[in-house]
Parts: sequence; structure tokens; C-alpha cells
Amino acid sequence: MLKTAGGLGFVDITDWNRTAISEHFWNLCLKKDMLWIQLVHAYYIKGGSVWDLNNSRASCTIKEILNAKRTLEIAGYKKQDVTLRTKFSTKVVYCKLGGNYTKVEWRKLLCNNHGAPRDKFILYLALWKRLLSAD
Repeated sequence: MLKTAGGLGFVDITDWNRTAISEHFWNLCLKKDMLWIQLVHAYYIKGGSVWDLNNSRASCTIKEILNAKRTLEIAGYKKQDVTLRTKFSTKVVYCKLGGNYTKVEWRKLLCNNHGAPRDKFILYLALWKRLLSAD
């Protein structure tokens, strides 16, 4: 979760990986001039649409790339968006997957704080009322 939303600012590696794989799907849809894309189009797609393809005889890697369509749909992209836009931004898609968070009032206490990491973590726990005390 983002620091401004009350998180520690760690990247969700699962969403980041799905976003990176969806870039390969994006390139397949645009028929980029790459050898592996030409091979996939010649062997699996054969003139059809990448967006509508569901190939059960494909390798695990190709299946994972074809399943990245769901990631783009969750991020709000449609078939027309992919075909009209030529550039893919991993950051934009990742942020769309993360959703919308409301900013917490105390975010400026943690963001750009030059204190020791231990002290910032204790402050973070206290703000979330998770700090164990002797009460």
C-alpha cells in the first residue's frame, strides 16, 4: 500500500509481476517486430485475434501471457484501448491495479521523514494503534 494511504510503501510483487507479463500480451496484440511474437502469431494465433484466443495446447509460458488479458481488464483496459495505444506503461497499469486509496491525515508524519527506520516503524504502529504497550 502507498505511504500516503497509510502503508509502508512496499510494492505488491504479485501485481507487479502480472503487470510485467501483461506487457508481453500488449506487445502480442500490437504485433511488435520481435521474433518470439512472430513465432506465436504463426504457430498459435494463425491470423486470429489475440484478445479472443484461448489456446489449451500452448505452453505454460504462452498460457500465462494469454491469461494476462484478465489483468488488463481488471485495470480497466479494453480491446480497443490496447489496439489504439502503442505505448505500454508498467507504472500506469500497476497503479490502476492498486485501486484508489484515500489519503490519511497523518501521512506527512511518515512521508519524507528523515528519522531512523526503527523510529518511523514505531510511529507507524502507533498511528495504526498496533503498538503493544504495558497498559
